[in-house]
Amino acid sequence: AVNASQIGLSWTASSGATSYKIQRSPDGSTGWTQVGTSGTTTFTDSGLIPSTTYFYRVLASNGTGISAPSNVASATTSAGLSYSQSPQGSWVGVYGADGYALLGWNGGDLVSMPKCSLVVDQGSRYVWNNVTGVQALQSPDTSTRQAATIYDANQVRIHLTFSTAYTGTIHLYALDGDGLGRRETITVDDGSGPQTANLTTDFSQGAWVNVPINVTAGRTVTVTVTRTAGLNAVLSGVFLG
Repeated sequence: AVNASQIGLSWTASSGATSYKIQRSPDGSTGWTQVGTSGTTTFTDSGLIPSTTYFYRVLASNGTGISAPSNVASATTSAGLSYSQSPQGSWVGVYGADGYALLGWNGGDLVSMPKCSLVVDQGSRYVWNNVTGVQALQSPDTSTRQAATIYDANQVRIHLTFSTAYTGTIHLYALDGDGLGRRETITVDDGSGPQTANLTTDFSQGAWVNVPINVTAGRTVTVTVTRTAGLNAVLSGVFLG
């Protein structure tokens, strides 16, 4: 099975094997690195980049040694979600009818999420004080704008836990506030499987990723932002509806 951020592998059992080592390469011949082990004949490789081809091989092992590598197999992740610049930071009246979280606002978070709770699992807060243009998010009363974010050197992680069932769209806003060439993937999982957008172009004027979600009461939606280039991973806002 393949989607925008995962590839599922399966292979034929090797006689005498007690476990298997799975290796991945960017080109099928060099740069092999171990990405996991499995005690069965299946493995799922996660956190991948959309529209990218990966190459794999498997080595069987037991208490006495490791086999030679298997034949090489390849798979390509699907294209993933799209992203767009509009409406930049002007979200009021467009998104957020069911709740909003302005992350890093004034060094904290400005959150109104009546349908769920929001927790930042990994990320620090930052404000680009010299950025006040339309790419900066509006305050809820539209009286001011602020270019704030949560960031991490490798991966920002948040989750939303819904008190009641919810079907709608989660809108995520990312901003490369100082234009340092950040690139990242944004993955949303509502329990039905990850959906990923790959921000491969400049988003110093902002980027919106809009993802349909469907959860029952008590379920959690995870959002993971992974740096692929530049200084760090960033996420400025989360909006429902």
